[in-house]
Amino acid sequence: KSQWTVHNATLVGRGKADTRFGGGRGWNSRDEAAPNVHNSIFAESAEGLLIDNDGNAEFTSGQADLRNSIFDCAAGPSAANANANILFTDASRNNSVEVAGLGSVSYTADMNLNPRLRATSVALSGVGPQPSQFQTTTYRGAFGRADDLWGHKWTAIYGLGFLQGTWFPSGVVP
Repeated sequence: KSQWTVHNATLVGRGKADTRFGGGRGWNSRDEAAPNVHNSIFAESAEGLLIDNDGNAEFTSGQADLRNSIFDCAAGPSAANANANILFTDASRNNSVEVAGLGSVSYTADMNLNPRLRATSVALSGVGPQPSQFQTTTYRGAFGRADDLWGHKWTAIYGLGFLQGTWFPSGVVP
């Protein structure tokens, strides 16, 4: 069984109208997986969350969980099946379906991908508990506001010319 935990992830799908890959789902939790996802953002997918019938036992037993996360998708997180409903109807989990407020999304190397949060983003509040060994944040997702530049000069999305404000190493052009 795959058991893992992630805090403060930002996952950007292929677009709210694109259903070609995996039905356009932001996340599909499969059988033999016990993920624990906290303070994260799933943006730009046609559907939010699908929990396979044979993977639902991990969520009902408490081995897997989803908390304080935002799904910014076209159809909603439970549009795929009913297994995901409890993750959004249980208020203590603080998961929502709403516009995350990312700066901008671009799928080409035009330096217009800006996953940082707008000043009005709902992701700037509702942050749940964070492990002591992690850097504490005041936002959900991987990026804070406009001055959050941790992804610059070392990530692939930066070096390949996707991330807004990109500096290109010599000889690398989008």
